[in-house]
Amino acid sequence: MESAAGVKPVIFALSLDGEGGARDVSEGEIEKAIRSSRTVWIHLNRESDECAAFLERNVPDLDSSLAGALLSEDVRGRVTERDEGLLVVLRGANFQESSNPEDMISIRCFLSESVVVTVRKRKFFAIDDIGYQLELGTGPKDSADFLVQLSTSSLHRLEPVLEKLEDTIDETEDFVLERYRESSREKVLEIRKQLLHFHRYLVPQRDVFAMLNRSRVPWIHEEPRERLQELYESFVRIVADLDSWKDRARLLQDEITNSLTEKLNEKLYLLAVLTAVFLPLSFMTGLFGVNVGGIPGAGEPWAFWAFAWLLLVLVALELVIFKTRRWF
Repeated sequence: MESAAGVKPVIFALSLDGEGGARDVSEGEIEKAIRSSRTVWIHLNRESDECAAFLERNVPDLDSSLAGALLSEDVRGRVTERDEGLLVVLRGANFQESSNPEDMISIRCFLSESVVVTVRKRKFFAIDDIGYQLELGTGPKDSADFLVQLSTSSLHRLEPVLEKLEDTIDETEDFVLERYRESSREKVLEIRKQLLHFHRYLVPQRDVFAMLNRSRVPWIHEEPRERLQELYESFVRIVADLDSWKDRARLLQDEITNSLTEKLNEKLYLLAVLTAVFLPLSFMTGLFGVNVGGIPGAGEPWAFWAFAWLLLVLVALELVIFKTRRWF
């Protein structure tokens, strides 16, 4: 495996043409392209040890503190506004092989009017979506449009995952209510785990869009600001749905727990009844089984059968008493 020291920092660099398309920019042309009137998009690999030096050398709008935040291990959703630049950290569903969608991966972005820098450690599929749109000529025209399209693409990829999770909750709910409760226990636990992961990442994501709507950087104009407001409202609905699904999953877990407790109590009650039935019998057999003289009927051939009938009568009397008192 190639070491971090041997990994190139730039995955690709593009100059947006302002019409929905873009052209490739070589690493040596990046600084010149940034000084032009076009927005330049630079996509970096955080695995490279050369990222910090590259940013310092080629992106003058990015000060050292923002560069450090852009490359840090802290990947909580956040927005930091500095002069006319924005540092934005977003999360997207994880579609990596052998990974779970709820283990959401991050994309870090720095945006100003002249440059967009995105940094990733693992592949973020919404980036591929934007690249495809640029090839078709329907991609972002500037930095604000880029932020909107990246966020929208990430949301569109997330929505089917959440819809599938909701369908799973509905199916599990029906299954539990049909009294197949014990077999659903592990499934409910898995659902609750997924919901906790999504909630952990999407609540900060909602707050990110709330902060973006309050941002006053001049290059976010009215139209992209309206679309960011729509994205914020979408994440508000998603978080509300997650809260609702968490409550439903908790109720399912409680139902399963109550069912198991009820069955355990039934078994314990049955054992208690059996104990109550056989306790007098044990006393009687113990009393007449002592090996001392003077036991009534010890020398009579009919004594065993008389004693057996006595025990049967005693059992019948106990059952009548239990039934009368509705103990079973």
